[in-house]
Amino acid sequence: MKRAVLSFVFALLAAAGANASEPEEPNVVPLDWGLATTLLGMGVDVPAIAEKPAFLDWVQDPAPPPSAPDLGLRLAPDMERLQAAEPDLILVSPQFASIRKRLESVAPVHSFATFTPDKTPLANARRITRELGDLLRKPEAAEKLIADTERAIATLRAKSAEQPNRCAFLVVNFVDAGHARVFGEGSLYGGVLEGAGLSNAWTGATNFWGFTTVPLAALLHQADAELIVVAPVPVEVNRMLDAEQGGASESLLGKIPSVRDGRFRVLRPIWSFGGLTEATTFAKTLSATALPSCSNDNS
Repeated sequence: MKRAVLSFVFALLAAAGANASEPEEPNVVPLDWGLATTLLGMGVDVPAIAEKPAFLDWVQDPAPPPSAPDLGLRLAPDMERLQAAEPDLILVSPQFASIRKRLESVAPVHSFATFTPDKTPLANARRITRELGDLLRKPEAAEKLIADTERAIATLRAKSAEQPNRCAFLVVNFVDAGHARVFGEGSLYGGVLEGAGLSNAWTGATNFWGFTTVPLAALLHQADAELIVVAPVPVEVNRMLDAEQGGASESLLGKIPSVRDGRFRVLRPIWSFGGLTEATTFAKTLSATALPSCSNDNS
């Protein structure tokens, strides 16, 4: 199937090249946000985006051009708007299998899986980036994105090596005031931490996407961990975190050791189900501030 899609796109490029000195780039519409940010990270135009307002909340940067129309729900896109985007190719992940036949009525569809049972999303994202580079005849752009990611992780690794008494990281995204998604084995964030030689404090079970949803009480026993909160953050949680910084809150959140001791930070939105663009941003963001020291008194 991959060869058939590649042949189709290359045929489009060849046809375009017959009427112009330079082949035109195929018009590719990604319904999966992680594939969209990978294309944007490679400098590829994204002509339309699904759930655009939510994308701007959960992903933010890189953002599609303001002129890119909203296609509606990712798993139930507006077919008229999709048709109007005139895609030569539609990109999805396996989670879109139920609507694939509908999409194929508009344009050929190609599926890429970043999250797989082997739980190696970072390695999968590298492979997918190269495949997209080949697909769009932009191998240099793909290799640049891969090199940028490796450089960002290497910088974080060098910084962590200078600090032997560093904390493990507990990476969360709050669902509400009482629950959080905690990212561990098989998560994109976890892959970056592992590549940088940093410890992930969450060693419990995770799902297909590398996270598990837990009540805040499950985080109370993480004595030597830096809490990394990935935005967006619910309003009520923001209020509690602000109160903790002022020493005014006695919430359950405030009893988590990293919050109680001020060892937490809130990052801008970094899409947890993305690819190399998000991995690069996560590594650079952690490198930009001091890695906290931990006494490890409990070890």
